[in-house]
Amino acid sequence: MPPPSVFLCSITGSQGKPLALQLRRLGWTVKGTSRTPDSNAARQLKAAGVELSKGDWDDVASLTAAMSGVEKIFISTITYADDPDRERRQGLNIVAAAKAAKVQQVALSGSLGVVTLGDPTLSPFFKMVITGKRVIEQAIEDGPFKHWTFIRPAFFMNNLLTPQVDYFLPHLRQENIWETVMREGERLALADPDDISKLVVVIFQNPEKWHGRGIPFASELLSVPDMLEQLGEATGTEFEEYFMTDEDIDSQAVSFSFMMSDRVMRKQAEYMDMEELSSAIQLTSFSEWLEKEKETVLETYC
Repeated sequence: MPPPSVFLCSITGSQGKPLALQLRRLGWTVKGTSRTPDSNAARQLKAAGVELSKGDWDDVASLTAAMSGVEKIFISTITYADDPDRERRQGLNIVAAAKAAKVQQVALSGSLGVVTLGDPTLSPFFKMVITGKRVIEQAIEDGPFKHWTFIRPAFFMNNLLTPQVDYFLPHLRQENIWETVMREGERLALADPDDISKLVVVIFQNPEKWHGRGIPFASELLSVPDMLEQLGEATGTEFEEYFMTDEDIDSQAVSFSFMMSDRVMRKQAEYMDMEELSSAIQLTSFSEWLEKEKETVLETYC
């Protein structure tokens, strides 16, 4: 019997690349597209046996051709600050291509934000972005796919690294201050992208068990002060938190730092079933992530 075959979106990214390498170690056939197939990440994937072709999420025909013969697909889209609706359009293109290629199983890494769509405190920008993400989910649910699963992470640990940190937390590197919408005692749901990749492997191996579910995802729940203490120990830098006022929050409601300044951030830990997640995979703590990414962490803050 031939090995399972999988197409991965964002295959050179923080979720796609580790997933591709894990699946190749299992002997699976892994395919993907890249706008820059000669990049270092692309070359590393090719060396591992990944089948890469040049492609674009705005071109359904090229996506369909690249997915030819695959049974499963991992979808992870990109939010564009200058054109938030582009993510929705590209996501629907990917789903359309997967339908045309007769893909049987879909695993999507989206956003925990979709479960907050009915919250009246949502900022307009955040609502627009997560509405697009939910449209992509709905297209998958309505499609002909035999199995589908949505992973819904909250805050990625690698958002603390450059260049992301300067978008989401603009004062953290310059002033050593984390301006947070969280309140004392509330915890962020931190996700290591490598852990998401590990869970996707489990989902691909057990499609019936995970079918039809939206899974809130975190690797660890930590308060901002606890995070900053650990980050400070790892970098030799003293950080402090600033708890934002309502006026502060409202002033950022239309900025790209929306994901860190929306009040719904306060509720993310409530959605997590850490017992189920830890029984499915070995989760990475924030301190373990800091050690694993030590070189990049030091380059970011030192």
